[in-house]
Amino acid sequence: MWPEGEKSITTVTRRPLTAGTIFRNSMISLSNLLSSKQPFYVRCIKPNDEKSPNLFDQTRVEHQIAYLGLLENVRVRRAGFCHRASYDRFVQRYKIIDSVRSKLYPRGSATKENAAYICHELNLDNDVAYGNTKIFIKQPVSLFQLEKKRTEGLQFIVTILQKYTRSWRQLRLFRREISAIKIQNMYRKYRARSYINKLNELFRNVVNMNDLGKHIKWPAPKPGFIPTNTMLKQMYQRWRAFKIIQRIPADQRAIFELKLLAGDYLQQRPSFLESSIRQEWKGDYLLLSEENSHSLEYRKSISELRGKDNFNHVLFSTLAIKLNSHIKMDERAIVLTDRYLYKLDPKKNFHIKKTGIPIDDIIGLSVTSGREQLVVIHLISNHDLVIYMHTKNDRVGEFVGHIAKLKRKSSNFTVDVQRYVSAQLDKHKHVINITSGGTEKIEFRKGSNKNISLILPNSE
Repeated sequence: MWPEGEKSITTVTRRPLTAGTIFRNSMISLSNLLSSKQPFYVRCIKPNDEKSPNLFDQTRVEHQIAYLGLLENVRVRRAGFCHRASYDRFVQRYKIIDSVRSKLYPRGSATKENAAYICHELNLDNDVAYGNTKIFIKQPVSLFQLEKKRTEGLQFIVTILQKYTRSWRQLRLFRREISAIKIQNMYRKYRARSYINKLNELFRNVVNMNDLGKHIKWPAPKPGFIPTNTMLKQMYQRWRAFKIIQRIPADQRAIFELKLLAGDYLQQRPSFLESSIRQEWKGDYLLLSEENSHSLEYRKSISELRGKDNFNHVLFSTLAIKLNSHIKMDERAIVLTDRYLYKLDPKKNFHIKKTGIPIDDIIGLSVTSGREQLVVIHLISNHDLVIYMHTKNDRVGEFVGHIAKLKRKSSNFTVDVQRYVSAQLDKHKHVINITSGGTEKIEFRKGSNKNISLILPNSE
């Protein structure tokens, strides 16, 4: 009954075409129609310049016909050719076609042979004719083929031009950057030379100064010159140190090295910086008769130890009070050699007590930050050696310097400077407190909480 009911719902309910869609479809149809036809060109000739319908200016009309080449065009069309062009214009226009671009000889020259080669490569030999100065094409299809190939070749040429343009632009930027870098380098060299010249002017007569230029303030370097400035400062400091060492007599330089080494560890001990570093260090004090009235017995005992343990020489010796594990005091002679640390009994002709302590067994020292000459020698066996040097001069710095020099290659050796030191005795750790007054001589006493009190007389 209703035929539209047989159609699909999408067909029945489809919206009508819009004006834009209709216009687009008509343009597509017109374009397809025109592309299927051959073009025919119409030339308009003005009969006169007055726009009069009844006036014919023959001279004006002949000029237009000659200018537009209508007569020649008519002759060509009469002969069956739709297009003509000079060899120069033809070759210049179509030499960019891919298949002939690199094969024309001479390269790109507008000759009849090159025009013939272009037509041969495109299979147009039967559709062209060659005159003395011009080439003639019969069918428009051949001309369209040439134009199509030329358009394809233009894309390649444009790509090449873009490549070279971009390359030239990047090369120009690169050269500018290179030029900027060269200018920067030259300026930095100039700035560095200016800084060096300024340093030369400041340190010109530094060798004749008493302090070798220590008071001279270094000029502030530019950021890029900071590493070089640091290197120059180090070179100057090494030179100044060398000049200072040259002023020291050769026989005292070893002692000076010891004092410097001890100073690195005892910076927190004021008494070392005030007095100990300034006094003369003699090393083997027990060999001196003014220090030891029994120096002959001491010499004999050392000779026996040297034959037994094969050490080279004695570095340091002094009388000291040793604290044993029972918190008792013993008078001992402390002798430091290049291989062992000995405890000798001065009351028994410097007889050795037990065996010597190898230098390798010493892992550290602890000293007080005051003027007390208390030294705790920490051993690898966790049984420390506590001594007190009761001498007029402070010899702690000298003892520390010799030990530090022997342990220079050891990475775990330390020197602890504290107000109160601790020691490992009889498997227990004891803190040694220091007090003064109330006694006539040095005493160690047991305190509370396993502490030990060191009581010094007022004269200490």
